[in-house]
Amino acid sequence: MKVKERIEKRAISDAQRTRLLQDLKPIPKGPIKIIAVLGDEEAGKFAREMADLLKKAGWIDVHIGRGVFSGGIDGFEIRFRDREKVPVFALQIARAFDSIGFEPTLALDPSVAEGAMEIIIGLEPDSG
Repeated sequence: MKVKERIEKRAISDAQRTRLLQDLKPIPKGPIKIIAVLGDEEAGKFAREMADLLKKAGWIDVHIGRGVFSGGIDGFEIRFRDREKVPVFALQIARAFDSIGFEPTLALDPSVAEGAMEIIIGLEPDSG
C-alpha cells in the first residue's frame, strides 16, 4: 500500500463522528494522554483527530505526544495504571469507540498516572 493511501485510510466518518460525540459528551471527564507511534505519520494524524473529537466532547485535559514502544502496537490501546482502580471514563471511552468499529485493546501500565488513561495509537491494523 502506498504511504499516502495508508495515511488517508484510517479516519472516522461523519456518521461515526456524530455517534461518537453523542456517546462521549455525557462521560465524566478525566486526564487523557494520546501517544502516537514515533515515525508513523498516519498514527499521528489519527491521534490528532481523536484529540479533536475528545475536546469537542468536552475534555480539557488532553495531551498528544509521540513515543517509541518495544514490540508492535497495532490499532490502538487504552492503558490505565491499576486493574483495581480503572477510571470509569476509560471503559466508557473504550465502549464508545468500539460502538463505531474502532475496537481498542485494554492494557495495564504502571507508568500511567493514577486516575488517568493513555491512548496509544499504533500502526493501522493490516497496514503490513
